[in-house]
Amino acid sequence: MIYTSMKKESLIIYSGKVANQLLGMGHRIIKVLPDKSNKIKTVFVFKTDSTLTSDIISITDSVNPFEG
Repeated sequence: MIYTSMKKESLIIYSGKVANQLLGMGHRIIKVLPDKSNKIKTVFVFKTDSTLTSDIISITDSVNPFEG
């Protein structure tokens, strides 16, 4: 799982599965954009808030990288 900070008020998520879980937790998507390196993939730009980073950590800690 790779995520980078676009600005202090937004965060880019490259995984649709993580983006879906964040939406379920009540986080807001600002933009949905095509991935610059692979046009058939999508990236999700989330508005940062006080719990976004901790929610991403809890989601990615529970994801098994060897699962499909």
